[in-house]
Amino acid sequence: PEVVRAGDTAAVDDVCTLLSLAQAGQLVQQKGALEAHGVELLAEQSLVRDPERAQFLYHLARAANLLQVQGRMVRIARERVRTWLAQPRTLQLRVLQEAWRGDLDWNDLWHVPGIRCEETGWRNDPLLARAAVLELLGRCESGAWLSVTGFVDTVREQASDYLRPNGDFDSWYIRDVRSGDYLLGFEHWDRIEGALLAYLLSGPLHWLGMVSLGYQEGWEKPSAFQLTVWGAALLDSGAELLPEPAAQPARVAPNATITIPRTASLTDRFQLTRITEWRG
Repeated sequence: PEVVRAGDTAAVDDVCTLLSLAQAGQLVQQKGALEAHGVELLAEQSLVRDPERAQFLYHLARAANLLQVQGRMVRIARERVRTWLAQPRTLQLRVLQEAWRGDLDWNDLWHVPGIRCEETGWRNDPLLARAAVLELLGRCESGAWLSVTGFVDTVREQASDYLRPNGDFDSWYIRDVRSGDYLLGFEHWDRIEGALLAYLLSGPLHWLGMVSLGYQEGWEKPSAFQLTVWGAALLDSGAELLPEPAAQPARVAPNATITIPRTASLTDRFQLTRITEWRG
């Protein structure tokens, strides 16, 4: 691909930012999600400025028991946060990956752009779909660039029922956002199942560092993906991870500005945020 967005461990850094904001009492929950001001703060201070990703990381932190809600205020779970901050970065990322894999509250299908799922009694199983997609990714060669379209086409041919194991393509009430039409029947597989695969690759799987994305110049949507070492490690417990770089200290300038490298200890960074103000 001409342009690459690498899958990395940025989610770890941004969850640390999320925990710092919660520690400072700046986060409020509204109807099970992060209130808009908190989303803006987190997106602004994150390595990746994406409000959808910010809500996703909030759900993950809740699922990993790093955060708890008291009334409407979002607070840190102190002992759990202390343990997580002290872990190696690869284990910190694994905690987030496992939280997503087992999180029932984040229903990936309901976040797919272009479709709207209606509450009419039917219910999909996000855990079953994730397990199926991860199993399919496990068949992919780590480090090789693969076509997104080719992957979707192959799943349609070989595992078209990954989302609906009972093969029922007529009872789920899902509308096309633009036309308002119901997408019933197997003929709409690309609009639902195919779109979910594309969303997972460009959304949760990329946000969690499991896949890198490749783009053609000027394209908004990725044309290719690559399974990273962190993705391979989750799918195969025997996969080798890259050695972690030595922790680097923070640097203090004469004007009291503190610069913290990404390789710094997250415990140190979290403690520094309690007595400093974010500048950029």
